Amino acid sequence: MFEITPEQAKKNDEYYQNLKNEKKQMKAQCRIDRDKALEAMGLENCDQDTIEKIIEVQNLSRKLEEETLKGAKKVLKESKGTSEAAASGSAPQEVVASEATASEAAVSKAAKSAKVNQSPVPQPLLHLHLPVLLTLT
Repeated sequence: MFEITPEQAKKNDEYYQNLKNEKKQMKAQCRIDRDKALEAMGLENCDQDTIEKIIEVQNLSRKLEEETLKGAKKVLKESKGTSEAAASGSAPQEVVASEATASEAAVSKAAKSAKVNQSPVPQPLLHLHLPVLLTLT
């Protein structure tokens, strides 16, 4: 059986204390960075709930943007297929035009709602600092 000598126990305690101190310093620095980021955004006196709501709005905005892009790509593929068919004369021109108008309206509506749902906060700043710091409080 292995027995720890008093010197090894002392080294172990010192190492553990250094790790604890380093963690405290990192936590304090993260809070300072978070406070600076919030102050730069004009949100220096906001609570944790407000920060969580900002992150949620940002995530919803990102999802909506991704869905809009997927829909636009799908419509683009369909319109290419229908425009090729229209060029060959197999599809009526009115149907192609109405599909294009409907798809443009859907994309335009989604883009407008994405603009409404976007927060005025710069995305990289929130993305880098706030989600990580939620666990600090």
